[in-house]
Amino acid sequence: MIDVAGRLQADVRIVGAATDPHPEGTITIADGAFMLVPTGVKYLNLNGRLELHEDRVQIDNLRLQDDDHHELELSGDLAIHERQLGGVNVAVKSDDFHVLRNKMGIVEVDTDIRIAGELTRPRLEGELGIVSGRLELDRIFAAAGASPYSVKPTEYAESTNAANASTNEAKSVASNDATSVSSSTATDDSSQEAQPPAPRLLDRL
Repeated sequence: MIDVAGRLQADVRIVGAATDPHPEGTITIADGAFMLVPTGVKYLNLNGRLELHEDRVQIDNLRLQDDDHHELELSGDLAIHERQLGGVNVAVKSDDFHVLRNKMGIVEVDTDIRIAGELTRPRLEGELGIVSGRLELDRIFAAAGASPYSVKPTEYAESTNAANASTNEAKSVASNDATSVSSSTATDDSSQEAQPPAPRLLDRL
């Protein structure tokens, strides 16, 4: 959060035992403004009032505008006891309210929802609609780190080509060896045919 501005006025007192203190009073916010860096949206005209009671915090019509002056309204109360938050009953209403406006995209929403139940296990009731929106998925995936697209070469095709090359080389070597053996055999046969027959003993007599 950056560019925070506005006025805050508090009139609060602490009552009750030291083991279970309770704040009482009011907190008023006027002309508040800030920018949420992750979403790129600047909000302004934050005005409202918080009333602190012994057992609850009441949100009295807290209003906020986006950079196009679309408004969000927040009202309701939070139960507190022994410095712990308990039940929640908060209504949120908005029209064409910007929740995202940066290089990742633009999103505007309409809300008419109620947050009820325990704060540790809240229950949402009502309607939430996207009025208009555009998301830059390539930028979102890039920011997430892992690419959704495969950039690794197919190893199966390479191994198949290598296996085929090895097979062809083996066949060539085997063919050359067979040719050499055949040539050697033919040479031995021809040399044996060219030698004259050995003289017999009767011819010498």
